[in-house]
Amino acid sequence: MLFNVSGAIDKVYRSDWSRIVAALIRLVGDFDLAEEVAQEAFAAAVDQWPTSGLPEFPRAWIIQTARHKAIDRIRRRVLFQEKIESYAASGLIPTAEEPNVFEGSYKEDYDRLMRIWQQRYPGRIHDVVHERLVAEPEAEIRALLAACGLEFDATCLRFHEVERNVRTASAAQVRQPLRADTARAARYGTLLDPLRAMLTDAPAPR
Repeated sequence: MLFNVSGAIDKVYRSDWSRIVAALIRLVGDFDLAEEVAQEAFAAAVDQWPTSGLPEFPRAWIIQTARHKAIDRIRRRVLFQEKIESYAASGLIPTAEEPNVFEGSYKEDYDRLMRIWQQRYPGRIHDVVHERLVAEPEAEIRALLAACGLEFDATCLRFHEVERNVRTASAAQVRQPLRADTARAARYGTLLDPLRAMLTDAPAPR
């Protein structure tokens, strides 16, 4: 049963992912939310179907489960925003004219910490830059494996084709190849300028 269910989940994902997300976008009106709850619904299927059995209409089950998850998220988001507005109005929390996009200068702290480790263990820390990874996956994966003392295997480039059962929240995500089109910064425009300036001025790890 587990093997059949695993294969069924993979089949639904491969054949119906785009239609499932499209249906959810129409329901919730938010592309990012639709993708996220669709992944959560597939993770729920991985967890529940081996016990409850394959539903009669798997795609409909995924869409309905994702819809409930989206509704829960939207409700929590609305309640959270109402609480924040209430606290701000009562003076319990400060308000700001501009968002602090990098509270605590996280990037600077991260760079400083990495420099400490690199000085302590020179040549033993390997940096993986996401932009380089998606642009040249084979070269970057080869370099990472070499740093770990491992040999390159071509299946590393085809991880999304794996057929084994995946029982984690990333079950749907690991079925997708590396993507370079997931950046969302452009939609925020000039709101991220303070962050961009901080990243530009921050010293790079050595």
